[in-house]
Amino acid sequence: MDVFFKNDKQLVLAGRIEFPEKKAEFYPIVVFAHGFDSGKDSPRGVVVADHLRNRGIATLLFDFTGHGESQGDKTDSTIDQQVDDLISAIDYAAGNPRVDASLIGVCGASSGGLVALREALMDQRVKVLGLRGPRTDGLAQKAPEFRVPILIVQGELDPLLPQSEAFVQALDCPKELKIIAGADHLFSRSDQLEQVVNVTANWFFEKMIGGRDTRIAA
Repeated sequence: MDVFFKNDKQLVLAGRIEFPEKKAEFYPIVVFAHGFDSGKDSPRGVVVADHLRNRGIATLLFDFTGHGESQGDKTDSTIDQQVDDLISAIDYAAGNPRVDASLIGVCGASSGGLVALREALMDQRVKVLGLRGPRTDGLAQKAPEFRVPILIVQGELDPLLPQSEAFVQALDCPKELKIIAGADHLFSRSDQLEQVVNVTANWFFEKMIGGRDTRIAA
């Protein structure tokens, strides 16, 4: 379902919230933070979201300021602004009557991974992070402050890998770094993307549902 909500500057952001077919009173939800020049229709984000819904997790994909169908100029879509946009998206998700507001995760990609990390440091509503080829600019020093489980999936040939390795090494929270052999930053081959999708869906399912399957009605 297409949805619209406002950010802190009262610009309208466009999104799409979807729920699993399996009936439940409330659903955990993963909010997606896309990379620069991407959006809610990212072919990688859409596939990950499909697999999450198959595992009983709702999804919210949306366009940052100046991207896709959202209002604003792309030049104003700084990391700081995108963090504010993500807060607005989480506000929207948490207010949905079908969402379990105690189980909110964020799936970030590239610069959206940096946005997700910065948001998680300031917002206790974020319970799980799953990041695909993230930027971790300057966050290694803050790594001990993270408390939520963090998954990073990175291509072996991604130039950002060394920074991710240093960041993960410095984390004290539950963590996993999955390196996809031969993959670039975008996981260009279909078999590589399939690995990303499976690892990411399994991570969110384990951390958000796990032994709580009884919450979901048959």
